[in-house]
Amino acid sequence: MRTLGLFCVSALCFAQPQSHPAAWRYIHPQAKTLIGVDVRAAIQSPLGQKLKTEFLNAGFRKTLSTPGVDLLENVEKLLFSSPVLPNTPSAGKADSQPVVISVSGRFDLAKIRTFMRDKKAKESTYKGIPVFSRVEKGTDIQLALVNAQIVVLGDERSLHAALDLQAAGGAPLAGKPLFQRATELATLYEIWVASEAMPPDATISQMPGGNLLSGVLGLEGGISLREGVDLQLNLLTESPAKAKEIAEAARVLLQFAAMGPNSDKRVQDVLRKLRLDSDGERVSVAIGWPLTEIDQQIAALKGQVLQAALRRTPAPTPAAADPVPPPTPAKPEPMVVKIYGLSEGTREVTIESR
Repeated sequence: MRTLGLFCVSALCFAQPQSHPAAWRYIHPQAKTLIGVDVRAAIQSPLGQKLKTEFLNAGFRKTLSTPGVDLLENVEKLLFSSPVLPNTPSAGKADSQPVVISVSGRFDLAKIRTFMRDKKAKESTYKGIPVFSRVEKGTDIQLALVNAQIVVLGDERSLHAALDLQAAGGAPLAGKPLFQRATELATLYEIWVASEAMPPDATISQMPGGNLLSGVLGLEGGISLREGVDLQLNLLTESPAKAKEIAEAARVLLQFAAMGPNSDKRVQDVLRKLRLDSDGERVSVAIGWPLTEIDQQIAALKGQVLQAALRRTPAPTPAAADPVPPPTPAKPEPMVVKIYGLSEGTREVTIESR
């Protein structure tokens, strides 16, 4: 969504790093999905620093100096909240999915106002809080400048609901299992998700492998970047028997995928690394790549990019040779005609060729 991207950039552009847990109070009142991103920790991780160095060495230093990009690492954390699981069949169109995004940091509110006014955003207030909105392609994403530590984005209805609840002193999820799991996940992963918003059975039954997902009540997991990349995902099911059924069926599918005649070597490597198990009502999936292996993958990718660039480089066109003039024809010898029977005798007449 271009509009959402615009507001995210405006919020991120003028931030300086500071963690502020109070941002968690500004979430969707009916939230069943929470997604967190510890932006600063991700950038400062070994992998984040490695990618940043590669990015700079590739000649993109100017890109990092553009507004919104150079200051991205100054943002502390993002928290997405929604009553649906984004990008699922039951969530609706991407541009109309209800969402609230809380961004914590230290913000220059004057610069954000200037930025939004330059973008012709509509300015108003709600509950005494400055709000900017910009409608584009039917999407109305609004930006609320709560204070110098918190800015909140969302569609109009969701954003107003979050601000209403906070103004009334409400705590939308405190003490609930979803909030407690999210709090724990945030200490373990730089990127994490906790959701109780699974599609209804009628929708699941129409999805590939939907019969396996029937009986799944939610999911949680995250990505840790502290020693490479470690991904963990747990499916929460209705019973231990259902968790075991899903795990066993998934193992069979993975074995078939690995044995396929056209299976890519990289896919086979991933399948060999994948760890799948069930524990009570949970189905756990885990996979990891150490930083040394990621370095090798980056080096291989750089080599492939270089080879592709060399193949696309056109061969130099040879300089055109000077035209060779046709040979000058030899000048023909003059023709001598003899005339006989004249009174003065035989006469020779020379005729020059032209």
